[in-house]
Amino acid sequence: MIRSTLFLAFRIALVYLAGLGSMSFPSMAVADVAPVQPAAVSQPASDVRVVKDLAYQPNGGASQTLDLYLPTTGRGPLPLIILIHGGGWSGGDKSSFGGPAMVCAKSGYAVASVNYRLAGSQARFPAQLVDCKAAVRWLRAHATEYGLDAGRFIAAGHSAGSHLAAMLGVTNGDRRYEQGALLDQSSDVQAVVWTAGISDLIAICVAPGGDVWLTPTAGSALLLGDIPLAATQLATEASPVSHVTSKSAPFAIFHGDQDTLVPIAQGVEMYASLVRSGVYAELHIVKGAGHSGPGYWSPGFMNEMNAFIGKTLNWGPSAGGATQQVADAQGYATVDFPRANYPKLEAGATYSASQALAGSSMIAVPVTVESNGVAVTVDGVAGYTLSKVQGLGPRYFYFDATPDFKKGASPHLAVTFAYLDRGPETMSFVYDSSDPQVTVNSKAPGTWKSMGVVKIEGTGKWRQVQFEVNDANLAGRLNGHDFRVQWNQDVDGTIGGCTVKVIK
Repeated sequence: MIRSTLFLAFRIALVYLAGLGSMSFPSMAVADVAPVQPAAVSQPASDVRVVKDLAYQPNGGASQTLDLYLPTTGRGPLPLIILIHGGGWSGGDKSSFGGPAMVCAKSGYAVASVNYRLAGSQARFPAQLVDCKAAVRWLRAHATEYGLDAGRFIAAGHSAGSHLAAMLGVTNGDRRYEQGALLDQSSDVQAVVWTAGISDLIAICVAPGGDVWLTPTAGSALLLGDIPLAATQLATEASPVSHVTSKSAPFAIFHGDQDTLVPIAQGVEMYASLVRSGVYAELHIVKGAGHSGPGYWSPGFMNEMNAFIGKTLNWGPSAGGATQQVADAQGYATVDFPRANYPKLEAGATYSASQALAGSSMIAVPVTVESNGVAVTVDGVAGYTLSKVQGLGPRYFYFDATPDFKKGASPHLAVTFAYLDRGPETMSFVYDSSDPQVTVNSKAPGTWKSMGVVKIEGTGKWRQVQFEVNDANLAGRLNGHDFRVQWNQDVDGTIGGCTVKVIK
């Protein structure tokens, strides 16, 4: 897993947050946003033959059907892109990928858009993966009939669909999920294309903003039968990052740098696990893209996807394929994962997931703990606990920012903390200020200045809170630490992580 350099035990992923003052994040059902439909293509519709509602499981109903989009020009057999729709595992339909399917077909690929049993009381994980594997087996069994290249199957999806595509790619050869018809056929895929996918169902819950994944109506709870932190064993099994081996398929990971529902750390974590296992992987950070784009399935996106498939599966213009580079008028652009970090990844080093954001000012804050800080695991999540000490005052937990945040170069910082809500109690957040309004012994620019007080309500859940601080006040401060969380002596405090983001 990817973790910040100094909280190796944490399983805390990073996510962008906005807003001022203290806040707790409201519970809400998690649902995918449909991928942005690409601009209309210029080729006539007759260039693509669409065959709808093909059953890949006998007597399976509409939830176990697929649609085929088959180019009518070009030579075959053609590589097959298997599109898996999003919808928080509990909603959506194969028809929602009609636009991307047509774009891929007009780029020279055969395309299958797949339905699967939606998550709920009648279909818990691994039913969705079982269905996707059954669809792959059916497609391979009918490859000759439809002109498909059975040795070039590419799984692709959006959000929950990317999660399932990733599960296909990391369970090649795993017979545990093979059920139903055509068991003599392989369900392996040769490559995976990921857009805004989920790699780790536990880490995403304890990331800042992760409360949206912890309600009974969230897609993750419907998928597992309970919230991930209460079903850690199944959540781990359902996390693609847990299955990565040297036999996993190559991945092209596309993730928006403004995705606030599925943090980019999910893509970075997946990327790093693949690289450490010796699997070819690419990480493309899509500039300005939220959870649903813009840019996914645009011409620029297709250029990068085509290059990945050409490199890993030897398909493209140089290999006689139909795909071509085209100009993108939609302003799609990506930043590749910083090349300087590749050697660190390959050596197994850990680092902040936010390093993926080339040029970004968001960082993870390293942490030091007082002598009474003890590493603990709560609900399957690792953190540090500060225990009460008889006769002593408030208990402290310190964070240090990198020097870049102590130069006064930007007007404000947003500081986000994760904490375990055990109470009732209050805790306060302070920073080591050089504000002249704060004095030490009535002489020097002084020290700890409050950012606010948080009421610990006793929910027992991991929660987050965010504050704003003037970063100029961190320049020239006196003490050795930059931020501090403190509890009163009658309560134990458990902390999980801290991020800092410049507010431009």
